[in-house]
Amino acid sequence: MGQYCEDWITDKDGTKIKKCHAYATKESIKDNKPRCVLHSGKYDPATLGKLGGIVSKRLRKPEFKISKPPANAEDVQTILEQALYNQIKDELTPDMARSIKALSDSLIKTYEITDIQRRLDKIEQALKERDKQ
Repeated sequence: MGQYCEDWITDKDGTKIKKCHAYATKESIKDNKPRCVLHSGKYDPATLGKLGGIVSKRLRKPEFKISKPPANAEDVQTILEQALYNQIKDELTPDMARSIKALSDSLIKTYEITDIQRRLDKIEQALKERDKQ
């Protein structure tokens, strides 16, 4: 098992809050002063945060354009196929793919409900005409 940092997490005014539970770096363990990366003093916390954001962030802006808004379930299917293709080619970020999926699910449900409502209206209209005769 690795050693943990022996430093404390402090408040802005220097008040000790709790013991740091991060793993100590190999260099600090060799020096018999186990410290994590933040408490070792080699790096500024803001710099470390920027590095983590740069590594996890896609550097290119994905190109995903839809020519017209979907009018029916087939249009949604086409958009999803295009999104899947772009995801496979690594041109679409996973976050964008999840957003497209969530919106598409809602849109498909809306199409189903409106289709059922349209059919129900036709049935009600036919019943009214039959009752008039």
